Amino acid sequence: MAQSNRSLLTETAETNQSSQAKITQTLALRSEASSDFRDAIKKGTIVDTSLLITEVIDDLSFLKVFIYPFQCGKSFNLSMLQHFFAPTVNGIETKALFQNLDISQYPNDMKKQGKQPVIYLDFSDFKANNEDEWRKAFSRKIAALYQQHTYVMEALDEHRQEDFNGVLNSKDRRPNASLKRLTAYVNEWAEKYDLPSPIILIDSYDKLLSYKKAPQDVQDDISSFFLYALKDNSMIKSSIVTGNINVPGILPNNYRERSNAEEYSKYFAPRIQAEQIKINPSPFIEALSKANFVDHSLLIREIIYDSTHIKTFIYPDQCGKSVNLSMLQHFFCATVNGKATKELFEKLEINHCSESMQHQGKQPIIYLDFSDFNAKDKSEWLDNLSKKIAALYQQHRYVLESINLTSRNKEVFNRHLNLDIKHLDSSLQYLTECVRKWAERNNLPKPIVLIDGPEKLLSYATADKEIGLEIRNFFWYAFKDNGKNIKSAVSMTNNANMTNYFPYSTNSFSGLEEHLKYFTPRNQNEEFSSSFAPTRPRF
Repeated sequence: MAQSNRSLLTETAETNQSSQAKITQTLALRSEASSDFRDAIKKGTIVDTSLLITEVIDDLSFLKVFIYPFQCGKSFNLSMLQHFFAPTVNGIETKALFQNLDISQYPNDMKKQGKQPVIYLDFSDFKANNEDEWRKAFSRKIAALYQQHTYVMEALDEHRQEDFNGVLNSKDRRPNASLKRLTAYVNEWAEKYDLPSPIILIDSYDKLLSYKKAPQDVQDDISSFFLYALKDNSMIKSSIVTGNINVPGILPNNYRERSNAEEYSKYFAPRIQAEQIKINPSPFIEALSKANFVDHSLLIREIIYDSTHIKTFIYPDQCGKSVNLSMLQHFFCATVNGKATKELFEKLEINHCSESMQHQGKQPIIYLDFSDFNAKDKSEWLDNLSKKIAALYQQHRYVLESINLTSRNKEVFNRHLNLDIKHLDSSLQYLTECVRKWAERNNLPKPIVLIDGPEKLLSYATADKEIGLEIRNFFWYAFKDNGKNIKSAVSMTNNANMTNYFPYSTNSFSGLEEHLKYFTPRNQNEEFSSSFAPTRPRF
């Protein structure tokens, strides 16, 4: 980029800087991953998250950090921000990319398109097996970053040009301060042409710790690298950092984690089981929309006043188990999938029970749906369960906001998010603890656990005793003697044998008379019979 850009900038300066638009068009600020957003636009596969830009513009926090697991759109969104603020990326203009996106409906924000110097640093491909490899890879990464910004050389004095070339040639003796120095060079160039201070975008910062047991001096170098550039740096306007995990002690303490903020979370959706999480309507919402909806909402009252710690309902398929469990979720939660739930019950029978309605939207819920779970072998079973648990943890990322959680709590929580847990048997119990701590901080009751289709976990367990034990421990750790963390648990299954995997000391039950009337075959020609009656659990 360097020579052509310098020539254009020099020509523009000689004309007394008469066209700032022409100057900004020369800001070709490249990065290795910057084509992701443009490629998505070309292929027509984009999920429009462009309103994230409005949130970023309005957010006055100096350092914003987004921590999400793999495949949640972090790199894509950061690439989108780069293409929005920079007038060109890889020498190609960016303005046309946003013409048909939601952000185009906000003219005040669109005025900022292509008007911001951007320093984009991508560590997503950073790899090293030892300290020597790490330092070489780091030097190459910084040299490539400087190469993207050689246009600033024409604004620097001889001493600064020498310093700049030292980094380009990997002869820099102060790598820890290299990013901060680059911000000074870009800012000096920007001031010359009356442009705003640069914004820093850093993707996958945690990859700098890509090899295990990194020595302390490497960790110190990483910490100081970010500290110098992102802490009280008046030469930048703001900075945005993304990562898969939050690494304590690496980023300066002035950051604001935006991962759990409501205005941001909707722009970062896990692609793991994305269809299940975002597309498929919940059973309760789907049932409500049908003309033959049967109002079983008084089951809610029975659940509220039943003191049994674990409630297990055993009925055949197509008896409304999933609908009823989904109904309980929508009743106790104030919102589900970002939508308020209160109005759903205004025309149902439960609305006439004023005492019960006082519980509406006031209960933390952990909802785990195994109805779509299947596996052909042990490896697939473990992989699918890991993804299921990661998606469940993703739904409860908000708990990381609570100061009641220890650093150890947050570390283990993030490991679940990143599929970095070898033994899953205690994962549900651990989540109940984190949600309970968050609830206490917000003066809310302990959570209720709702589990649909747990029998699907048995799809492979019968062929492997270790898997069977894993299932048993998964529920036992979460339910037995876990009254400190949960108020109760409700599970619905079509397999009476599933009760063998729940802790037997908790008085599990099935189909008692006061509940039987709330489970109706969807085929209205069927009648309750002895063959339909649920089997009581045997211990």
